[in-house]
Amino acid sequence: MINKKRTLISINFIYFWIIHLGFKINIKDILRLLRIQTAGLTALSAIFGYLAVINFYDFQFWKFILLFLLGLCAHFHGFVSNEIADYKIDRLSEDLKHKPIVGGKISLKLAWLINIIPAIVAYMFFVLVFKNIYLWMIFIFSHICEIIYNFFGKKFPASDIFLALWGFSFVIIGSFTAQLSFNNFYEAPRLLPLPLLIGLLGAFQLFFNNAIEGGIKDCDHDLKGGAKTLVSYVFKVKVEDKNLIIPSSLKKFAIIIKLIPLLLSFSPYIFPSFFHYENKYNKIQIPFHFLLTLVAIFSMLKFLNLKIFDRNDLKRYFSIHEISITFIMPVILLSVTGYFWFFFLMFFPLIWFLSFNYLLYGTLINPGV
Repeated sequence: MINKKRTLISINFIYFWIIHLGFKINIKDILRLLRIQTAGLTALSAIFGYLAVINFYDFQFWKFILLFLLGLCAHFHGFVSNEIADYKIDRLSEDLKHKPIVGGKISLKLAWLINIIPAIVAYMFFVLVFKNIYLWMIFIFSHICEIIYNFFGKKFPASDIFLALWGFSFVIIGSFTAQLSFNNFYEAPRLLPLPLLIGLLGAFQLFFNNAIEGGIKDCDHDLKGGAKTLVSYVFKVKVEDKNLIIPSSLKKFAIIIKLIPLLLSFSPYIFPSFFHYENKYNKIQIPFHFLLTLVAIFSMLKFLNLKIFDRNDLKRYFSIHEISITFIMPVILLSVTGYFWFFFLMFFPLIWFLSFNYLLYGTLINPGV
């Protein structure tokens, strides 16, 4: 009874403190700031690594939940940091006036408060639960990469590599968490080929998503704000009278960056024993994998060849492209995880995205970012 009273007093105190500071709370605006519609996928990044080695360890539900919550905290902290860091540049674009901070719906003070809370929670997870120096080092490294990308990323080209390393780190954290005690830590590298492949695919996609897709989406205002992005600063992508000008040099670079991970993704079928497939992969994997690859390539070529700058069209093709790439990873893991986790990894982030995107923006596919 005493604990309940203390909890109620704490909640009332926090609420009073927020109101006293002059913060107006609008749940939808906070959810938009947290970019919650894409959080379902980010929260699964460590889960992918965990399930990649699940054949070697007993599945523990509490680890699954913990990794999911850790992924949510990382997503919320990362995206709110990005919104705070890009605030001055984003306000130069008329298309981004709907964003919570740019539109004045959420103050910078409240944004910082929202930003700090998930970071504290994430570090508490590691201090109280993940009592291992190796995991701490990987997590701190991932956080440093996230800070560099968010707050210094637009000061030099190709900084998106730090975001890619951030995502890669979470997959490795998930795979190592399968054996939290680390009594047999030095055996871990033997089990790493599949988590490393999943981590590399995720890292390449994060780089492509932010450096190429994000750069094209924001090319109308990045240079005006002094941002030195790969797309606008190096490849000179620009908008002139609503015409989107994408040089062939960027198209070639984008195709190479995309084809490398797509070709690597087929390697478990070629070297099954190396990836612990034990010469058994499901017969639907290869044709389904090939189909998703074609969808990813087709959607990429569509937005690389758009002539008119329309942010909604771009985001529509981006969504199709990202969904197809995301689906490839559960397909790769099917031989290891079985059908239950295959369908979960396929449809959970999709249902999460469609539900929250419709709730926040009234549309299923086109995200309001």
